[in-house]
Amino acid sequence: MNSKDDDDFYEILGGGRVHDAELKTAKLAGALRGALQARQERQHLAPLRLPSLPKASKPYWMPLWIPATITASFLVGISIPILFQQFAPPESREKSFPTFLELKSSAPQNMAQNIQQTLQAAGIESTKAQEENLWVLEFQSPINNRDIVVEIGHDETKTTP
Repeated sequence: MNSKDDDDFYEILGGGRVHDAELKTAKLAGALRGALQARQERQHLAPLRLPSLPKASKPYWMPLWIPATITASFLVGISIPILFQQFAPPESREKSFPTFLELKSSAPQNMAQNIQQTLQAAGIESTKAQEENLWVLEFQSPINNRDIVVEIGHDETKTTP
């Protein structure tokens, strides 16, 4: 309230009339005057109830934060591996676990030598090593650049003559 409103308020509270007072000031002063008069006359009044304010409604976006968070997490989870795969050097992208082949032969050393000669004739480099009872050939496939490991063991099945 400003000073004119204060003066109008006290004038109405004292029982006077102010014709140019603001409606809000006049109502407040009149209500307070009536309450004071009723108390003075010992009248029982119903408790003063202020008008209830409308409940603030939840913003419409409030329940949407859960699906939005899940969607954003999913998109980040999908896009980061794709980006790393796109910008990774080609040799790191194509490396994978080697393919193992296990062969049995009555003459594993001869078979390993024949396979190695065939690979060399095709222009494919290979390495041959003996590990315990196995001959191991390692080479890289020219088709998909995957490492292939061939283990050739002794065939222990009995055959009848």
